[in-house]
Amino acid sequence: KTKGNLMELYIGEDNYKLVQIPPGLANGYKSYGDKLTILANCADMPHDPNEMERLDPFNNDIPYDWNLKHG
Repeated sequence: KTKGNLMELYIGEDNYKLVQIPPGLANGYKSYGDKLTILANCADMPHDPNEMERLDPFNNDIPYDWNLKHG
């Protein structure tokens, strides 16, 4: 589902997907349900922590609601 410049994907045991995220794009994930979640982050180059900026998911300029919605 796309909201403006945001994209939201629902991926799970009935909907496995490969998601490729280009460099420089902010991204995050949340897990829901009562089953174990496994996320594999497979980079094609060695990790350099100096090339990454961590954002507070609740206090930034990205208009995303991280709360779970029940029902």
